[in-house]
Amino acid sequence: MHITHPAKRRRAAAIVCCLLYCLFMALSFAYLAKEAHHDCAGHDCAVCATLRLLSNLLRAAAPAAAAAWAAACLLSGNTGRPCNSGAGRLTLVLQNVKLSE
Repeated sequence: MHITHPAKRRRAAAIVCCLLYCLFMALSFAYLAKEAHHDCAGHDCAVCATLRLLSNLLRAAAPAAAAAWAAACLLSGNTGRPCNSGAGRLTLVLQNVKLSE
């Protein structure tokens, strides 16, 4: 599939990034759940170090995801109006309906 339009390329890149992020989150949580009660080798346990690293990455991932979402909204070309992900409702203000006579 050859994507030529810049908006389609951005959308495809955003979808790929979203899928990679979801895969990272799912695999991280699966590893944390699997190794939560491992046989610890002591002070220099590699599994404990990995668990600490993953928990720190997951704590840092929430603000990074919010920043990525904001950047995706800005890059989508909808700079004149808020980014509507489908979860919100279209309001009269967003539709530019004049309420006064």
